[in-house]
Amino acid sequence: MSRTLIGLASKSNAAKIFHQMSVNLTKPYLAKTNALASSKLPPKPSNWEFKSGWYRYEEGKNPEKVSHPLEDSISFDIELLYKISSFPTLATCSSTKAWYGWVSPYLTGETSTPSDLIPLNPENEDKIIIGHNVNFDRSKVLDDYISYKNSNSFYIDTISLFHSRYGTPTIRKPSVFVKAAESLFKGNEAPKLLDIYTPADYQLHTLYQKQFGEVMNKDVRSFFDSTSKDLIVNEFQNCMNYCADDVIKTHRLFAEFWKTFYADLNHTMEFFALKEMGNNKVTLNKSNWDEFDESCNGEIEQATKRYKDELKKLVYKHTGKTTYANQFGTELMGTKWQNDLHLFYDKDRKDR
Repeated sequence: MSRTLIGLASKSNAAKIFHQMSVNLTKPYLAKTNALASSKLPPKPSNWEFKSGWYRYEEGKNPEKVSHPLEDSISFDIELLYKISSFPTLATCSSTKAWYGWVSPYLTGETSTPSDLIPLNPENEDKIIIGHNVNFDRSKVLDDYISYKNSNSFYIDTISLFHSRYGTPTIRKPSVFVKAAESLFKGNEAPKLLDIYTPADYQLHTLYQKQFGEVMNKDVRSFFDSTSKDLIVNEFQNCMNYCADDVIKTHRLFAEFWKTFYADLNHTMEFFALKEMGNNKVTLNKSNWDEFDESCNGEIEQATKRYKDELKKLVYKHTGKTTYANQFGTELMGTKWQNDLHLFYDKDRKDR
């Protein structure tokens, strides 16, 4: 913050200044989020293109190949053959105007191994992206590995919105709070605020069932346990519909939780904070990982050398001898001390 702004803020109009700052920061996103939360998604496509990359499906039009989803507010989900690779296998998303489907070139046979990430906002526009546990999906998006330091994508996580409404998981609530709830309410009389949620309950299908009382069909999920892509290829339409159904359920949860979150919003900066907190991550590629790995190894080697030098000095101080510390350990204490890793570690020893 500049000295000029600090000077202005020290006067009676400080609240007005910071309010205007928050309005300027949130304006590109807040209206989009409200519009998406209050809108229904269009019907799913009746057929998905088995072609790599993104295809756009707008009702009444033929599927259109696009480089990325065109609208500025979408609900998004990905699927992957996790036993084969951490790269995504397929993805779907929907705006209020159109559906989109993304297929990995690996699935269509254009590449022999999965190696493609998903371009979602390559032009770095102001875009709202809704997801359930969205940081997992975000890790499969290409954009963040290119422009992550100045990303204009605003990822909103339905689990985070859930926490803002119902609080922390039961495992983190004080036991006295849980006991008080149990003594005050019986059976189904307890309000959802006091309901018991464990980490497993934050999976999309379990949270959706608790919220709306409807059971999601997750049979297709087991297809992605496969160590071969053949099952996904053969069941391609079912797999895409499964992913799209998750988008629909995610959007419904988002719309439900957003109403309460927005109603309880004390200041627009609370909303913008979601974006900033979501950007606290580190994206890696082989180049900067190798650099990081080399730097860590260098620090370890330097620390090890300092440790050995200090140990030599300590031994010399007490014995007047200048041989290595492990040799003095043998002379003074026998070999038993070498079995204590806190005292001695030699990576070249053959008996470990």
